[in-house]
This record gives sequence, structure tokens and C-alpha cells, in this order.
Amino acid sequence: MEQNIARRDVLEGIRAQLKEMGFADVSTRRGNTAGGFHIDGNSVIGRGTVAREPVDADTLKEIHAAVFTLERMRGKRWIHLSYGGYTAAARSFATAVGIALFQCDSSSNLTPIGSRARALKRQTPAGKRRTKIIGRAAGILAAVILLILAMSFPSASVPILIAVGVVIVLIVASFIIDFLLPFFRRL
Repeated sequence: MEQNIARRDVLEGIRAQLKEMGFADVSTRRGNTAGGFHIDGNSVIGRGTVAREPVDADTLKEIHAAVFTLERMRGKRWIHLSYGGYTAAARSFATAVGIALFQCDSSSNLTPIGSRARALKRQTPAGKRRTKIIGRAAGILAAVILLILAMSFPSASVPILIAVGVVIVLIVASFIIDFLLPFFRRL
């Protein structure tokens, strides 16, 4: 049987994990229900509970109607976190309306429930993505410059040209895998 936990024991860890998912401005605060809490940010809105009982579909429907469908919530990611998990009906409703479900444990670890939550858990914050792009672009540029220099000298050996070419191919391949593959997964 799962142990009882308090909101204050998990909120900081939850906030940190949501920031790692790219929601840099996210905040958490006490909710109005026993064990409930709110998740707020410019691009995310959510609710959560540290209750041991699984969240049912009626609870998610109430939250959806009262919070997620408000005009000011348009364009935000809808999430719900639960310590006690979710009923099958709750998971079906969340999938139908687009709520990302996460189960949290007593150490604030978030486990994604369903494909929408798994996609959020995988996303890279914009700053890290930009750094990767700049790094790879600089690597490609350096390799191309080395290739041009190696080709401009007649004494350049074939193995050097091949090595530089392989480096360029590897950098381009890693770029394609890291940045284009996630787009194909969404299809």
C-alpha cells in the first residue's frame, strides 16, 4: 500500500521536473481541495493531487470544464498529476480531450501516462535545442573549411579528405536524427 505524502514534500521536485520539460516559468501552489495543488505557467496549466486514491473521470471532467476550457487557457498545455494514479475511464477521457497525465511518487518523480505525457517528458527546452543547433552548425562549418583547405593543397592525402568527409556526414546524420525524428513521431 502506498504511503501518505504531503503536498509540501513534492511540489518543489515537481516544479523542477516541469522546468526540465521546458516550462521555465512554471509555479506550483496549494489547491482548494485536500491534497490538491495548482500548476501555472505561460504555456502550461494543470492540477494535481497527492491523494492515494486513483483520480476518476468525473474529477478530470470537472477540472476540464472549470479550468482548461477557459478562454485564457487557450494554447496552453493541459496537465494533471496524481500520486494515486488514474482509473481507466480517466485515462480515456484525458486522451480524448488532450490532457497529459503524470503519476508522481513520494520523491516527486513524474511518470508519464500515455503518449501526450511521454511527448512532454521528452521535449527539450528551447535554450538547449538552440545550443545544440549552434554547436552542430559550427561543427559542420569547421569540417567544410577543413575539407576546402585539404582539397586546395595538392599534397593533401586521400585519408585526410575521407576523414573530414566522414566527420561531416556524422554531424549531419546526428542533426537529422535529433531534430527531424521527433517531427515524424508526431505523425
